[in-house]
Amino acid sequence: MRERFADEAPYVVVAADRRPSMSLYPDWSPWLDKPEAARAATETIVASALAARGAVGYLACSDDPFWVAPRSRSPLDVIREHDRTAGFDADVDSLARAVVDLARSGSSLGAGSFVFILSDFLDPPPPELWLVGTARRWELVPVVIQDPVWEQSLPALGHVVVPIADPRDGAVLEVRLTRSEVRDERERRERARSELLTLLGSYGLDPVPIDRSEPDSVQRAFLEWADRRKRALWLRR
Repeated sequence: MRERFADEAPYVVVAADRRPSMSLYPDWSPWLDKPEAARAATETIVASALAARGAVGYLACSDDPFWVAPRSRSPLDVIREHDRTAGFDADVDSLARAVVDLARSGSSLGAGSFVFILSDFLDPPPPELWLVGTARRWELVPVVIQDPVWEQSLPALGHVVVPIADPRDGAVLEVRLTRSEVRDERERRERARSELLTLLGSYGLDPVPIDRSEPDSVQRAFLEWADRRKRALWLRR
């Protein structure tokens, strides 16, 4: 990552989704702690950009976007202070709207800048989000943060009553699914994951998949992404 940033991207921005689903799951649960995974991803990106003497900024994609312009010193203290009070209550279109507004603003990033978009993409953004990056010649990098058990697939629930909570308002509904309903829902979620990755590939994007929140695991995902990009660049020569 350091080599790539130094060669091509003096400016780097982390764009973080603040929709309700990104608040899942509780840190005491056995499933993916999305806020912690997003924090680890942000810290990895910031550290790599600064080590390459780049400038790094931050955009919290909410109904009232929080923007830290790219700079050569770490923005982590400012980001952590914002996260202490900010909620995960953004509207469904807030992610795309914030990134498009960034492209249209006077502080737009130059060509070759990296924009890492941290989201679960459970509600895929409209094509405008990706097309604006192409128009600006940004290097858009989707960081796909999804729980492997409940979002990429679905476990065998049998006839157990399962409490399902709505992340938007916390309302809990107890449901009992049949085996066929579980199978259909599992297939739907696995198909949605496959279609998302296919869609990103059709735009020429190479996502960073994250399904664990431990810093070592998150860093490994970014290193694997950097290696893929390096190989792809070598093959184009």
